[in-house]
Amino acid sequence: MEKNMYIVTGATGRTGRIVTNILLNQGKDVRAIARDTDKLRDLEANGAKILSGNLEDKNFVVRAFRGAKAAYLMVPPNNEAEDFLDYQMKVADNQAEAIKKNKITHAVLLSSVGAELTEKAGVVQGLHYMEKRLNRIKSLNIKHIRATYFMENLFQTIQMVKSTNKLSLPFNHNLKFPMTAKRDVAKVAVQHLLDLDFEGKSVDYVLGQRDLSFTEVADILGKAIGITNLEYTQTSYENTRTAWVRSGISESVADAYIEFIRGINEGRIFGNVERTPENTTPISIEEFSRQYALLYENSRAMA
Repeated sequence: MEKNMYIVTGATGRTGRIVTNILLNQGKDVRAIARDTDKLRDLEANGAKILSGNLEDKNFVVRAFRGAKAAYLMVPPNNEAEDFLDYQMKVADNQAEAIKKNKITHAVLLSSVGAELTEKAGVVQGLHYMEKRLNRIKSLNIKHIRATYFMENLFQTIQMVKSTNKLSLPFNHNLKFPMTAKRDVAKVAVQHLLDLDFEGKSVDYVLGQRDLSFTEVADILGKAIGITNLEYTQTSYENTRTAWVRSGISESVADAYIEFIRGINEGRIFGNVERTPENTTPISIEEFSRQYALLYENSRAMA
C-alpha cells in the first residue's frame, strides 16, 4: 500500500494547527492528532482525518502513525506533569517506536534552541533526548527545527499589563536574544514536509526577524496598546516560580522553565547559535504587536 498520509502531532497547538491547514490546503491527506476531540473539529471540517488520544500511550501512538509517509513531531505542553522530563522522554520514546514500527522515512521535529545541551537546559532537556532518540533510527531522515522563544508567549502577560501597567518577567533587562512567531516556525517546518528535501539527520534554526531585549519589547508593545513608555521590570526567579505554582503549574514544570530562562540569562541557551540569512524569518515584533493589541483590547472589553 502506498503511503500518502501526513501525520501531525499536537495538531491543535501553535504550530501544529498551521502545519495541518497548510498541508490540507495543498491537497494533502493529513491525520491530525491531539488530546481534545472538540479542538480538532475545525481541522476535520477542513478535511483532516482526526484522532484524539494521549501521546503517553504507546499503543495509541503506534496505531496513529500507521500508513504515514511523513510526520510532524512534537512534545505537547503538559503544565501538570509531576516529572516533566519523564513525561517528555516517554512521549519521545513512543513517537520513535511508532516511526520504527511503521517504517516512516521522513519526519520533522519541533525542537528548540538549546537542544544540543546535555544538562541545565530546563524545558529543552527532553528535546535533547528526543533528538538523540530519533537520530538513532538509521532509516529515518529527520529535520530538527530548533525554534527560538515564541513571541506568542507574550500573550500570557496581557492580564499583568492590564492590572499593573508593567511588563514583568525574569529575563535580564537589556539582554538581546532572538524571538520568533509561530507562523514563521510552521512555514519552515511545512515546507520541508512538502518538499521532503532532507536526508540523514540535520538541524534548522528559526530565529525570527531580529534579536530583542525585553526593554525594547515593552516599548513596542506599549505603543501598540496605547501605554507610553510601558515599563519592563525584571522579577526574581523565586517570585516567578511561586506565582506559576500558585496558578496551577506543577513544581517540576515551573522548575524546568526557570532553569531554561536562567540558561538564557547566563548565555548557555544561545551560546552556539549564529544568525544567518537562512535562519532569519520575516515576522517582526512590530507586526506581532498588532495581534497583541487586538487581544489586549478584546480582553479589556470583556472585563
